[in-house]
Amino acid sequence: MKHLLLLLLTMIYLCKMPAKGQTTTLYRNGASSSYDTKDKYVNVKKSFRIGKKVDLKIIKNKFRNIEIRQGGTDSLTIVAKIRLDNSKSIDERGLWEKAKIRTRTEGSIFFIEPILTPDKIPAEGGATTLKSGDSNVLFNRSLRKNVSEESIIIYLPNTSNISIDSEFSDIVVSSGFKDIDLVCNNCFINIPTIRKVNANLKYSDLIIEEVDSAKLDVKLGTLNVQKSRAIDVISNITEIKLGQIKFMKLSSINDEIEIDSVDFFLCNKKNGYLRIKKLGTNFTFAGIGSDLTIERISPVLKKFDLKNEFAKVDISLGDLSNYQVEHSGKFSTLYAPFQFQKVKRGSKESDLYQSPGSKNSSVAINLDCNNCKIFLK
Repeated sequence: MKHLLLLLLTMIYLCKMPAKGQTTTLYRNGASSSYDTKDKYVNVKKSFRIGKKVDLKIIKNKFRNIEIRQGGTDSLTIVAKIRLDNSKSIDERGLWEKAKIRTRTEGSIFFIEPILTPDKIPAEGGATTLKSGDSNVLFNRSLRKNVSEESIIIYLPNTSNISIDSEFSDIVVSSGFKDIDLVCNNCFINIPTIRKVNANLKYSDLIIEEVDSAKLDVKLGTLNVQKSRAIDVISNITEIKLGQIKFMKLSSINDEIEIDSVDFFLCNKKNGYLRIKKLGTNFTFAGIGSDLTIERISPVLKKFDLKNEFAKVDISLGDLSNYQVEHSGKFSTLYAPFQFQKVKRGSKESDLYQSPGSKNSSVAINLDCNNCKIFLK
């Protein structure tokens, strides 16, 4: 009996030992929780001679993380991270074929098309597992980052314009490039400093440290811009955090928005919430069901027009010394540390307050709110 038990334990031990020449290092398989002892990741590099002025277009990318870096003045280099079976021997040409990247040029445009087309295969627990080559990726809609460990780093001149069409990817663009166009679904995008951004995003997160001008269409994601001279945003069910903005045009539905400071603000908003910590010279707002808080208004304010319905409005007037407030809405309640007087403008009646010593040149705070609660401080 003892001999039989010893034999059984020996067989179990031998089964657990790695095969001859086989690595024992465990490699994570994409974003799933499975591991593989047979495969490893390797980098394959290829360079292309280009002109000093080139437009880069990345098309139909899926499940590959992308990083754009500044490179040489007349070359473009692609470094692709791929999964390789340890048991196979492959030359440099074979490695590039394994990377599955198509490239072509049309005039000054350089096209890159990463070929990873996942096929759906059944998975346990109602999740969806996507298979790309030999790599399995467990995917659900809430997972938008790092769904694949296969990646591409592209080095090119900083004079290049960049266009990226991508899904299920992390995208990082280093500082110094001029213009970028993005069409992204389920992506995480990080851009430090750039001149111009055009983006159409869905289920995506965009972070920009500084951009001169941006035109953004974002749905069901997050947007964070720290500094911009001019920004135009169309958004829907998005969390938006902005830093120092000179000019902003906004069309918003069901968004939660917070702005540190904005000088010129033009907005059409339905539902959700808007908070401005510091307002500059111009404010034009038309909303329905959109709560609004303005914590501070600069003394240089020139224009303030607010239309809203079914909302709570909270405005601090503390920094203004020469102003008047006029409210012409219906079925609203005004809370203020001063008394309004009833005045008539033609056939329309409104509530008016003028600060002590105000003159005809005083700034006008125009409020037209129906079914609102308005708090003035």
